[in-house]
Amino acid sequence: MNFQLMTDLLDRMAGKYYHGIDMCIYKNGKEVYRKQAGVGEVETGKPVDPDAMYYLFSCSKVMTCAAALQLYEKGYYLLEDPISEYLPEFKDVTVNRYRNNRQLINSTPAHGPITIKHLFSMTSGINYDLTTPYIKEVIERTNGKCPTSEIIKAIAKNPLQFEPGEHYMYGLGHDVIGRLIEVLSGMSFGEYMKKNLWDPCGLEHTTFKLTDEIKAKMQPRYYLDHEKNEFVRCENNNQFRFGEDSEYESGGAGIISCVSDYIKFADAMANGGIAATGERILTSRTIDIMRTNVLTKNQIADMGKGPEGYGYGLGVRTMIDNSVSGRLTNIGEFGWDGAVGSYVQIDPKEGVALFAAENVSGPFNHDGPGRIGNVLSTILNS
Repeated sequence: MNFQLMTDLLDRMAGKYYHGIDMCIYKNGKEVYRKQAGVGEVETGKPVDPDAMYYLFSCSKVMTCAAALQLYEKGYYLLEDPISEYLPEFKDVTVNRYRNNRQLINSTPAHGPITIKHLFSMTSGINYDLTTPYIKEVIERTNGKCPTSEIIKAIAKNPLQFEPGEHYMYGLGHDVIGRLIEVLSGMSFGEYMKKNLWDPCGLEHTTFKLTDEIKAKMQPRYYLDHEKNEFVRCENNNQFRFGEDSEYESGGAGIISCVSDYIKFADAMANGGIAATGERILTSRTIDIMRTNVLTKNQIADMGKGPEGYGYGLGVRTMIDNSVSGRLTNIGEFGWDGAVGSYVQIDPKEGVALFAAENVSGPFNHDGPGRIGNVLSTILNS
């Protein structure tokens, strides 16, 4: 395979979409492409460090849902189970009632339970608000330690935005899934991930813990000022971690990793759940279920901005209609992206996985990943 088209694309996008990017592509368990484009430091012109560490933000979700599905395979729960069977704090959830979908009237008990499937599929009604009085109380009471169990209890106190299963809304459901993993496994979320996902895939640097060593390796972050057409250095933080002293392990946005690590996990997902190490992390059947759209037409419309032609499965976007998306990737190609530019694309039909990381704040631009996906498809089919 000739990847010159991809190299040309990344070089063209450097300075426009990002200051620097690191991309890796695996096919059938082997690295077939690696490229750093642009610069790691705008001020000095220092190249992108291939060993740089990144906050994954929402690319954490794919790992979290894969880990939870391991327990599903082992019979620990069913997708239809109410989450309150395992996390009692969700037993008596309430729902905000609105007039004309805008004016809040009151909050009353939900008509039905939140199921585990609702959490996977972002249809639980849980929002993404980490500034509620309940969460602030935990931060103050624990002096910023924020144990995962306490934060999840605080999330459970917040009213839902709609009846469970009624709509799609991006929320903290995958953080709740992280806590479910703790309860079912008897381990901390991070311990479970390391033992059952990261180590089997050969991930050596992936973690929830921001150590001094990792801080020194973090890729600098910039904000793209569109008016001035320049990248402005900004704070490299992760608000979903509640500060450096926090113990909170966010399943939705808390993982720290590097390109050479994450691609090994993505490669396992592209190859029937078998990592390049020879270890199996999931069955191919479970991965097929994970990448099957579970949303109704109206719920897909709730997804709002983003690439058309995609549905949503168990924690991942999934290509369902090329005629709508206009993209060249295969039906069933799946993955997700992160707030500052991490992006994973997994295609079991081709046995191919792509992971790219940058570190640019601002609205996520789906145009870049769309171009990358089209070029990769062109290369694979040339």
